[in-house]
Amino acid sequence: MLDSVIYAKQKYLAEGGSVYPDTCTISLVAVSDTKAHAEKLAFWDDVYGFNMSCMKKAVLPEAVVEVINPDTLASQPCVVKAIAGYFDVVFERNCSSRVVFSTGPQCMKTHWKQTVFLLEKPIAVTVGDVLKGKITVHKNRKDPRSLIITLMLNNTTQTYSLQ
Repeated sequence: MLDSVIYAKQKYLAEGGSVYPDTCTISLVAVSDTKAHAEKLAFWDDVYGFNMSCMKKAVLPEAVVEVINPDTLASQPCVVKAIAGYFDVVFERNCSSRVVFSTGPQCMKTHWKQTVFLLEKPIAVTVGDVLKGKITVHKNRKDPRSLIITLMLNNTTQTYSLQ
């Protein structure tokens, strides 16, 4: 979608015009939702008595867009089961008042929800621990409306697909 916005800006925006929102931030938060992690991954360890854990490799790379319970955000010692992403936008330039819109889990639900990246190996954290990482996003060459996301976190790399 960003390609379409850039194209429209370059082709149609009058000199001195503005594009809104004028500011956007993307945030990542640690999630410790044991129930959701079990439903999506541990579930495959025993499916009606069958060990189908090989299916985890197919499920894990799929980023999931869903509403996150804000109570599952990691704010105390816990085991981080996932990383979630969301965005905030600001309408401020040439506006009579600043307007902020957030898709964060702590805000009112929107149809954008949050994007959840399940961790294959959950990370135990205690007070003062710092999770260091890097996220890389690029378009999927086979499907230009799909993204390939690589998340490097604490010396572990996982790649996800987002439709």
